[in-house]
Amino acid sequence: MTFGPAHPEVAADLNSLATLLQAMRGFNEAEPLLLRAITIAESALGSNHPSLARSLNNYAQVLQETNRSKEAELVMRHALAIMEKSFGLEHPDVAIAAGNLADLLVSSDHWEEAEMLLNQAVRTMEASFAG
Repeated sequence: MTFGPAHPEVAADLNSLATLLQAMRGFNEAEPLLLRAITIAESALGSNHPSLARSLNNYAQVLQETNRSKEAELVMRHALAIMEKSFGLEHPDVAIAAGNLADLLVSSDHWEEAEMLLNQAVRTMEASFAG
């Protein structure tokens, strides 16, 4: 089976490879892969798909790690908005995205919003994994 260079599975693999590179501190190598994954996901799946949000979130983390916090914040907010629209506020993926944004906000001294997002994330995770 052949997918072609613009297939969503290619975007998923690019995202996975970029995540590996991020873990190895290869941010410069990860960035173009994530940008390509974002382009593919947006084109193939639409501008409100959770797979796009995951790639955007990973891209925002690269931006944050390369000292581009303002850009990272915008991209993380976009990813969070997609997750909220896709899943609703009470979904674990939304909590993770909110936690990522909160971490960024803490590093830029936006304490109140970070606290609000983290409280929301904790409530969601507790409700999601209560047995």
